[in-house]
Amino acid sequence: MVAHAPDGKYLYLFTPRDIPDVAGIHADNAADLVAPGTFDAEKIVDMARHDYRLEPNITFTPDGAWMIFRSNMDGSNQVYAVRVKK
Repeated sequence: MVAHAPDGKYLYLFTPRDIPDVAGIHADNAADLVAPGTFDAEKIVDMARHDYRLEPNITFTPDGAWMIFRSNMDGSNQVYAVRVKK
């Protein structure tokens, strides 16, 4: 639960990263199997002043360049956009 995070309140961007096959063992149906991976986490927005009576309800623009969310971190309810595509 974000509101009880011990290290603060942030909106994160999680970017998937594949784990390469270093063993060189390939199954015949390798394309049909789940590919192993992990996520790189990046802190995008410090939400320390957001009081969570209003949920951020994050969404991304269709091109994936912007993260749109709402917040009351500046007092009143506002809509914010943060560029996430580098």
